[in-house]
Amino acid sequence: MSYQYHIVTNFDSHELFNIVISVVHSSSDYIDTFLNTESAGFKYKNSESSWGSDIELYFNNDGLFLDVHAGNAKKLLALIDNYLKKRNILIEVEEL
Repeated sequence: MSYQYHIVTNFDSHELFNIVISVVHSSSDYIDTFLNTESAGFKYKNSESSWGSDIELYFNNDGLFLDVHAGNAKKLLALIDNYLKKRNILIEVEEL
């Protein structure tokens, strides 16, 4: 099952994109599958899914988006939200 989220904030999308990548990198639960200037992909460390990436993070003119294809989306969102709150960056997460 896949979930798509729009991460809404007044913070700069490109900067927030880089921060969220750092958050995911700080966890031992995920490994990179790809990374470029506008998108990144990650797999859960012990993933058996057939997806190329279990998680895809990307931004465009409409904001920052997170697609979660496998695993526990709520755990990942809590990790991101908790980290951002510590940096006084408030977000709203809209499921699409």
